[in-house]
Amino acid sequence: MRVSLHMTINRPHPRPASLSKKAASAAAFLATLGVTTLDAVPAGALSLAPTTSNDTLELPAEFNTYLESDYTYYDAEALAEIWGLDEVYDAKIKLGTLLQAGADIPIEPGSTQPVPQPVDATALALDAFWASDYAYQDALELAEYWGLENPYDAKIKMGTLLKAGYELPIEPGEMVGPFTFYNEIGYTWGDAEDLAAYWGIESTNDAKYKAAALLEQGHQLPLFSRQVALVNWEHYGYGWGDAVELSEYWGLDHPNDAMFKAGRLLKAGTVLPNPPQAASWQRFVDEGYTWADSMTLANYWGLEDENDAKIKAGRLLKAGVELPSVVDA
Repeated sequence: MRVSLHMTINRPHPRPASLSKKAASAAAFLATLGVTTLDAVPAGALSLAPTTSNDTLELPAEFNTYLESDYTYYDAEALAEIWGLDEVYDAKIKLGTLLQAGADIPIEPGSTQPVPQPVDATALALDAFWASDYAYQDALELAEYWGLENPYDAKIKMGTLLKAGYELPIEPGEMVGPFTFYNEIGYTWGDAEDLAAYWGIESTNDAKYKAAALLEQGHQLPLFSRQVALVNWEHYGYGWGDAVELSEYWGLDHPNDAMFKAGRLLKAGTVLPNPPQAASWQRFVDEGYTWADSMTLANYWGLEDENDAKIKAGRLLKAGVELPSVVDA
């Protein structure tokens, strides 16, 4: 038993001098295999599955007739739908049969075009935005100008307008509208969210409009910007561990919220509930206490982590409180 595929193309007439596009494509493919005629295909060159030596696969004459016609795959696809056939291949066979019989075909050769794929309008709009000279800050500005929830929506609207040939309300890099000063002094969308919560306003946009109006009138906002808050947070030596601790202390959802709150309090001159962990740690070391002492204190206070004991001890020392007698510096 051997594996072979023998292709026999039966033609009622000699091969025409000019091949159709489909026949030419098939010939080009065989040429890549070094084959110039189908009779030159050696036995076993195209293997599909084990067959007996007498088994051959022949292309139906009707299929060859379809190949040599000017009908395309898309025509056959359309005819399969017209004739209620499940497979395009079956439509090709029927088409070839009708062509051989000289019968009428419901459609003209090459009359069917590929079905256009759905256009992703959002992707096209974003492409237009990025191809322009506009940047994120412009999208941020126009999101506020148009009352959109975020800069992403503004990018889509900007790209859509640019593709349609419209001019945008601002030039690239230009600051306009009621939020110019609000943005220039460092307030952000996050600050507007904080202000909305502070004022009890449901809409972040409304809070931002109110804040911008107050600033334009020369008033100071009730909250420092998050940017200012973070500068003060870092200036006083606080870190992520402090943020985690303070978020639990204040019952906040995220340590970042604690950082913003603490930074604003520090800017206003308010003392936080606890000094920085890093400073407390350093005070513990400066007083001559060791890692072994932190382990002893952790056991004494019932703490799971020696670092927590070191921080607690350092804070007590900074407050002028003596440590338990179980340790001795």
